[in-house]
Amino acid sequence: MAQYACDETRRALMAVWETGDGQLARTVLVLPPVLDQEAALRLAASLTTLLRWAWRTCTYPASATESVEPKAGVGRESGTRSPRYSTT
Repeated sequence: MAQYACDETRRALMAVWETGDGQLARTVLVLPPVLDQEAALRLAASLTTLLRWAWRTCTYPASATESVEPKAGVGRESGTRSPRYSTT
């Protein structure tokens, strides 16, 4: 899964991902001059978070569960996870 980073020297937004033998990076876009460094870093962090949630949606689809309704006592609040697929 890619992460986003800022190249301050080139003023570019980069996508970076692990290949198994190292990391690969590609320029996504050249940042406009009006965008300050703090905003560029927030953009990179937000895109990384968005991609993480999109990836999670693909790897843990709601269609793989019996119900999309939350179960009491299961999940983030209790510190446990329900199984991804039915075991029956």
